[in-house]
Amino acid sequence: MITIQTIIKHDTPDMAGFFESLAPLSPQIIAINLGATDECISLCEAHHTEIYRPYDFQDNYSDVRNEIIPKGKYEYQMFMHPWEKVLQGLDQLKKLNKRVYNIPIIHENLLSKEARIWNTATDIRFVNPVCEHLSETTTEYCHCILSSTNEYDSLERLYQISKWKQQDVNNSDPYYYMALCYLTLGDYPNFLKTSSHYMHINTKKSMSSTLNKYYFSLVNTYISKLSKPALQNITQCLEINPLMAEFWCLAGDVYYHLLRKYDNARWMYDNAIILGSRRTQSDPWPMDISKYKEHPEKMIKSCDSIISNKSYFVT
Repeated sequence: MITIQTIIKHDTPDMAGFFESLAPLSPQIIAINLGATDECISLCEAHHTEIYRPYDFQDNYSDVRNEIIPKGKYEYQMFMHPWEKVLQGLDQLKKLNKRVYNIPIIHENLLSKEARIWNTATDIRFVNPVCEHLSETTTEYCHCILSSTNEYDSLERLYQISKWKQQDVNNSDPYYYMALCYLTLGDYPNFLKTSSHYMHINTKKSMSSTLNKYYFSLVNTYISKLSKPALQNITQCLEINPLMAEFWCLAGDVYYHLLRKYDNARWMYDNAIILGSRRTQSDPWPMDISKYKEHPEKMIKSCDSIISNKSYFVT
């Protein structure tokens, strides 16, 4: 058996899917109430959820999640957001025997893998006050798939990250998450400014720093339409992880849309299909599913059509 923990607030969306997907397992469910006063409370109570109200919440989500770990009745816990539900693999939660597990989360066409399940007898705890995650990474994989509608309030999160940045001035992480908020909000000038600053203060070749360069290249390709910074940064991404089809496709898009070099673009799209197919299931990097077949195949056809047209060779 397993304990599921979640956080509910005043703007928590309908949790019917959350509860219905977990019902066959009958787990212990603990909800941390950070201000929910609406029908969300009634729904939780109807599903025998244990509701915990922190005495003094200081905008640190990891702290309140760590507070309720001892309240779990079972050896393993999994955290979910109230807008998530289990798509398949619920039975896999009965077969746990490792310290910590990644699970796949699908949002629209995006697949991410996050450490969400852990053995509470270990010293694994939550870190990061705003975008809480577990303190230990893993290559272990549980085939319990979640689907997410991603109901984060980006403006509220931006405010919380700003407070975090002021309190932890030597930490570069807030700038990464702040850049993501600006990107989600479509505030591209502030995204580029924050993303550039993050690159300046964080030179580690980590997943987050690499993805930041990728997002920076995306905005320069499709919004600013600047090929030089786009290619410079996407090339660095490929040096870190050449199996990411997303990186190859973006490089192809730069050559196709901005530089009109269709031979180069086609080569990039080919690599997206070939190298992207070599990613393993335990690979923790996120995945934009369309970039592994649909998008590169469509763009290869377009490149071939242009290249075969005699007008392409006219100077």
